[in-house]
Amino acid sequence: MAIYKKSYLRVFLLTLILLLLSSCSESSSETNLYSYDECINLVLSPGDYEKWLNDEINLSRYEELINLCLKGEINITEKKPVEKVDDENTETPSTSVETSVTENSINSNNIVTIKGFDTDSNEEIGKWPMVYLFNNLEDNSIKHEQDKISGTFNGTKVKKLQLIFSNCRSTIHNVENITLDQSSEEFNLSSNSCRKGTDVKDFRYLQISNDAYRVNLKANGEFSRRTNNFECCHLLDMDELLQSFVDTLNLFFTTTTTTTTTTTTTTTTTT
Repeated sequence: MAIYKKSYLRVFLLTLILLLLSSCSESSSETNLYSYDECINLVLSPGDYEKWLNDEINLSRYEELINLCLKGEINITEKKPVEKVDDENTETPSTSVETSVTENSINSNNIVTIKGFDTDSNEEIGKWPMVYLFNNLEDNSIKHEQDKISGTFNGTKVKKLQLIFSNCRSTIHNVENITLDQSSEEFNLSSNSCRKGTDVKDFRYLQISNDAYRVNLKANGEFSRRTNNFECCHLLDMDELLQSFVDTLNLFFTTTTTTTTTTTTTTTTTT
């Protein structure tokens, strides 16, 4: 009987060890993904990374490698020291990134349908940052201090958001998680240079950007990487966002002005 118990105990312990090893393996594979900023650091050569930090270059030529890094579809090897790139050298420096691309990712640039857009005029659109949906919008203004609209969005590769009006701009929201699949990402925007009387009809475009691309989206569906060169069409509905932003802004300034006037009048009467 004791022999059977020992045998059963050994089998149980071996099973437990195998389960633990399997769990550790899965956990390791799940956490083997890099953030957007980490991928930039890994993909760029030291010389170009320094140039990027000094705003001397953008990341458009590295965007494909960065996207593959975010998907976990490239093998990152340890970087070797690279001499600073000569300003006159226009060729892309070699990096220590080894690509291991799946068939699906190779063919991805040939797909005509690009999420968030209703056009096939430009294959590069698939590399742009984009918002697909705004949700959970609410007025979170700080009484007598700051107007603020908050909410969440679903998108891809978005680092910054800003509303541009004909005579002012909102604050810039800097996104914390810059990934290929941004789901329920929190954001907030305030008036910045906009003042009471700002209206939806004054809206020009929503600017979405990261370190490689800057995209402008009009409310009527037109979009552009350059302000004066708009195409059609994007599929993002911005009506609720714009109305909420304008309503929050105007309510805040109206309330603040009324409170200030009342306080001043009361003080004068008392005196």
